[in-house]
Amino acid sequence: LAVLVAYALADGSGSPYYQERVRVAAQRLNRDERTTRRRIDEGIARLAEVAATSTTDQPPRQLPNPSMDWHTEELRTSVALDQPTPEVFETRRIVADRDHLEYVSLAMTVTTPPGRNGSVRTDDLEIDIFHGGRLASLALETGDRYGFRLKLPKPLSRDETHEIGLRFRVRPERQIAPHYVCVPRNRCADFDLRVRFDIDQLPAKVWRLNNTFQRDIDDPAAAVGEAVPLDGAGEIHARFHELTPGLAYGIRWLGSSQDGLQTH
Repeated sequence: LAVLVAYALADGSGSPYYQERVRVAAQRLNRDERTTRRRIDEGIARLAEVAATSTTDQPPRQLPNPSMDWHTEELRTSVALDQPTPEVFETRRIVADRDHLEYVSLAMTVTTPPGRNGSVRTDDLEIDIFHGGRLASLALETGDRYGFRLKLPKPLSRDETHEIGLRFRVRPERQIAPHYVCVPRNRCADFDLRVRFDIDQLPAKVWRLNNTFQRDIDDPAAAVGEAVPLDGAGEIHARFHELTPGLAYGIRWLGSSQDGLQTH
């Protein structure tokens, strides 16, 4: 959107003056003009990169997909922190990268706050499958990461899409770090995140995390993230495109609401 408005290719962005088009983009993105100019520059750099690597005598460059089994076309997540128990609703549309795909392996990490010891218990996280498969297995892969496997309703053929609906709930007594991020194992084309805070316990500050190393998420000395405001309902909405496997995308915050979860 930032690039389309900057080049006067979007509706209502036909002003002959670049600064005016930046102002229009800033209003549509709900960002200040300095941030918007940076988004425009990043978009132009990405277009230049694509143009430089696309030639008539070379095949299209394929994005990495470590599993070679499937990838996420779209991940839509809603995090509700104004409930007695933190809840995460996740809708994931996947694409099979091979024929006869019967299972999908996923994971959820419950992060302990910095300075506190202790591993998660097997009952710290509840996983409910709303649609798209059956839970085939669930186990702790590490001291804080749950790995689970879903059996799909039917085997998928290569390039076939399928949607999965999940809910995660954390035990109220569990103390966890203040962030929610997606750290994809495989390619993730789009990630849409909405987080709702308790209106009576709003965080003092919220940062948007993009292309962030996992070790930096809760490091107070790490200058990561872009400060973003909450809306009048105590909510935040963030979108990410073409996530890099192994890096973190989402939000972190400073305040009384506590949640530290990573989907993979």
